[in-house]
Amino acid sequence: DAAMSDVAVEPDMTVLDAGALNDRARLEQLPILADVVIPGLTGAVFVVRTEGNIPHVYASNRQDLMRVYGYLVATDRFWMMDLARRLGSGRLSALFGSTVLSTDITTRAKGLHLVAQRIWTSLSAQRQLEVSAFASGVNVYIDAVAAGELPPPSEFTSAFPLLGAPSAGALMVPFTGEDIAAY
Repeated sequence: DAAMSDVAVEPDMTVLDAGALNDRARLEQLPILADVVIPGLTGAVFVVRTEGNIPHVYASNRQDLMRVYGYLVATDRFWMMDLARRLGSGRLSALFGSTVLSTDITTRAKGLHLVAQRIWTSLSAQRQLEVSAFASGVNVYIDAVAAGELPPPSEFTSAFPLLGAPSAGALMVPFTGEDIAAY
């Protein structure tokens, strides 16, 4: 498995252009803030963070790019991703109980999960691979939280005792490609 290097760019540096991956020497001169092993990568992937901590991902293929992008989005926005997925699939009550059961019933009655299934099956094989790679990156984050390597989203940390879960990580359910297509 290859590693993702998370590097920083000084505010006065020029942002590297799309061809920067071919110029590895320029990327390798930047200070490395973290090396993260992402299972399934076929090559090196660089994440350059600019002012405001904005990540720019450089990879040699789209599947690696999407896997790392899924990881990055999950580390920053997992709570929002999970709520959108649960809302779209009519599974909010699995997290919040009977209080939101009417919302789940309405969502399921509208058939939004069927729309998501149709979107998923209508994607080309290549696009399904890319979306699945994104979901895989999200799941790398979930696995890191479960292993205690990364902190869970603060929303899960606050909610797990109220929801009767043994830990915040226990509330984090893996994503599938179809889940990504649904939201």
